[in-house]
Amino acid sequence: MAKTQVKDSSEKIIVRVKSKSVAVAKTETEPEQPSVTPIAREQPATTAGPHLVRRWLSAFLGLTAVSLILASILFGWVNYTLLNNRQYLATVAPLASQPKIQAYLSKATTDAILDNNSPQDLAAKLNIKLPVQVPDNLLRQQLRSPVEAAVAKVFYSPDFAKLWQQANQSAHDQLLNLIRSKDSQGSLDFRPTVDGLISLLRQTQLNFINLSDITASNAKVNLSADQLSRLRKTYNASQRGLKALLSLAVLTSVATVLVANQRLKAIRHMALGTSLGVALIILAVNLPGHLSLNGVDPTAKDALVAATQTIFGSLARLCWIVLAVSLATAAAATGWLWYSGRRLKASD
Repeated sequence: MAKTQVKDSSEKIIVRVKSKSVAVAKTETEPEQPSVTPIAREQPATTAGPHLVRRWLSAFLGLTAVSLILASILFGWVNYTLLNNRQYLATVAPLASQPKIQAYLSKATTDAILDNNSPQDLAAKLNIKLPVQVPDNLLRQQLRSPVEAAVAKVFYSPDFAKLWQQANQSAHDQLLNLIRSKDSQGSLDFRPTVDGLISLLRQTQLNFINLSDITASNAKVNLSADQLSRLRKTYNASQRGLKALLSLAVLTSVATVLVANQRLKAIRHMALGTSLGVALIILAVNLPGHLSLNGVDPTAKDALVAATQTIFGSLARLCWIVLAVSLATAAAATGWLWYSGRRLKASD
């Protein structure tokens, strides 16, 4: 029994020695694997300084470009609409057929007739017999209705639309001739227009009307040397400045894109800035209709709103077109930036 235990223990010792010798042999035959250390990527040199300068320069040029674009829109509209005789007449012609304008002109002419005539004399001219002596203030109120009815027939007639066209053409021609001349002073003569209006009024029951019944002046507007000088400077600036503004707007826009660190973003920012600018112009054109002008006659306010929307309507339509183009440009730039970012992520 003791011999058997000694034999088993000796066999175990021999097995352990053999396993250790085999492990040692394997370590001697297998080469040692070198340790791998991660290679750090080379970091690009910092360019924060130049990038910051380009960013601020691009922002300045972008604001300048947007300002020049908006100024070009305004100057172009003035040249095309207000300084062009044919287009000016086409712009103001619809005013004569607008009820709010007609109502205001009727009221203003009625007030002028009542102010320049005594109520008693006016009642006698209209063949209105007064049974008793009526105070002037009450008689004035009674006379307003027949006078305004006769005046309204004139301003709502097609003959007044023709007179309105002739009056605006005459005034526009006179003003441009004065601006283009070298005269130190001048005047705008509206007497033919007033005479035409008197002629139309005399076809109604107001057949006694003359110049003194409508206005106390001689139907002329005198322009001083200072007023003419300002008008000439404005006219010359609008004539000569439009091409310069357009050229500078194009140059600064191109420079903004070239200087920018990210050109598509620069294009998007200019497009959004232009959109904001034309949106403010559209708001300004429509603003009078939303203002509550205390102390202003409602008829005069309605006429002002109608005249503003008619005269500046073409400017608003132009701004709507520019707004649509600018927003489409900003959307296209944003879409391309998003697409480029997706592609860059996919490549990584």
